[in-house]
Amino acid sequence: MNLLIIRPIHLLLLLASVSLPIQAAAQAGSTAIDALPELTNRELAFMLQQQEKRFEARFKDQADAISAQKKLLDEQAKKLGNQANTIQSLQEQFDKKGTSLTAPKQTSAAERQELEAQKEAIATQTAAIQALQNQFDQFNQDAQQKLSETDQQLRARLESLEGTVTTLTSDETTTTYDASEFEGAFQVPGSAAAIRIGGFAKANVVQNIDGGIGDANRFLVGLIPTRGEQSSDEEANLNVRQSRLNVEYRQSTQQGQLRAYVEGDFAGTDSNGNDTFRLRHAFGQFQDVMAGKHWTNFMDIGASPEEIDFEGTNGRINVRQTQLRYFPEFGNGWNLIVSMEDPQADVTGGDPISKIPDFVASIRRTVRDEWDVKASFLARSIEARWDVDETVKDDELGWGFSVSGRRALDWWNPRDNISVQVSYGEGFGRYVNDLSSVGGQDGFFDAAGNLKVLPVFASYVSLNKWWRDGLRSTSTLSVVDVDNQSGQAVDAYDRTWRWGTNLIWSPVPAIDIGGELLLGERKDNDGAKGDATQLQFAARYRF
Repeated sequence: MNLLIIRPIHLLLLLASVSLPIQAAAQAGSTAIDALPELTNRELAFMLQQQEKRFEARFKDQADAISAQKKLLDEQAKKLGNQANTIQSLQEQFDKKGTSLTAPKQTSAAERQELEAQKEAIATQTAAIQALQNQFDQFNQDAQQKLSETDQQLRARLESLEGTVTTLTSDETTTTYDASEFEGAFQVPGSAAAIRIGGFAKANVVQNIDGGIGDANRFLVGLIPTRGEQSSDEEANLNVRQSRLNVEYRQSTQQGQLRAYVEGDFAGTDSNGNDTFRLRHAFGQFQDVMAGKHWTNFMDIGASPEEIDFEGTNGRINVRQTQLRYFPEFGNGWNLIVSMEDPQADVTGGDPISKIPDFVASIRRTVRDEWDVKASFLARSIEARWDVDETVKDDELGWGFSVSGRRALDWWNPRDNISVQVSYGEGFGRYVNDLSSVGGQDGFFDAAGNLKVLPVFASYVSLNKWWRDGLRSTSTLSVVDVDNQSGQAVDAYDRTWRWGTNLIWSPVPAIDIGGELLLGERKDNDGAKGDATQLQFAARYRF
């Protein structure tokens, strides 16, 4: 097996993630908020716990600073009191002297000089009192502004998360529905259950600048033509395929909280090419077990960039599939998840055979109260029959390792953040966004009928910047590199890169309006290349 060639763009992405320890993310800025309801109870609770710890530490530091300043001002006030007594004494002496001036007896030159000195002393002390009072007023104003603009924003974000988290205590005994734990829901009459309906309507405008790139609805870098088959005509498409509808059910029992979640969008296609309803999620959870279709445990949804493009970042781990997931207790501050997942393989030149589930283990932890980090490991068996001779079948071991995380960059705004993901393995191409869309990237059959798995490197770095309330930008650079093996076709997928930047405005919390610029390039096994540029605009209305 050839070693993966590390190119300069790999170094850029690895350097950006070098501060990620190999340990086990919720938002330090803001997590892609549409996905939060799709997380399990345990994941939401862990994210909230880590966010509260960071908030309490930051608020305590500011409270200590204010207490120290108040103590200093109290000392200054005490001094002011002493100075005020002195001024009062001087004022009484001045009044006495002033009264004596009205008497027939003339004051001496020495007495007049003493009176003038006392007047100057009174003026000086009065100015000092006023200056100290101004300082005190300015400090109070600055402290209040800092608390209201920074900590109150953080507290508001925590409160919004609290509205989505289910109580997870093991000694749950209530059978009464608590509306504060499930905002926007309505109670099922005569029961301790409640249902919430949600989703959004989203309209997209997609404009291909360089002509057709293989998909009119999204920016799929892996389908960029590399051999002159690209159309020279600019193409535009308007669609509502991303619109979603979800239903969530929760019920309190003597043993704990029962939860079920179903969501779909309109990205399915019928035989006539029309948009149809498509299932995205369907899972249930009770205590420490979840079963159903959900994001793979190998993925870190908390580190996903906010984007307009339906396809999303090419190098992101991005699969929804049926699984059985278990959340064992694992120390303080650690979130361990193990899962068995749908073993579908994706092989070029062969028909996959699924016998053994994919096994995934992940662990999440907040490091130094800064990085929310997730580390994941995947092991799978890849088996397939050769298309040329169906009596020939072969199998190989596939594996993958991924480290991802998010860190707040609160130098300018407490919601600013950076997200990073670095993944590598062999035979796990189906889990990588772009390779899954292109297909056939777990492995291939060579001319002799031997199954070979493909080594893959996938990574991205994303910066989320909030310019003011409701206005933010996200810029993301991503790369996917397949280490081509001998026997692969000349036009086999070798490498893609993708860069995107957007500007999104939310005039009210339920509405997002924005635009996104996307650039990308694909390179084939023989070095042939193609590039593309796309503009997208979208309006989303959540309910």
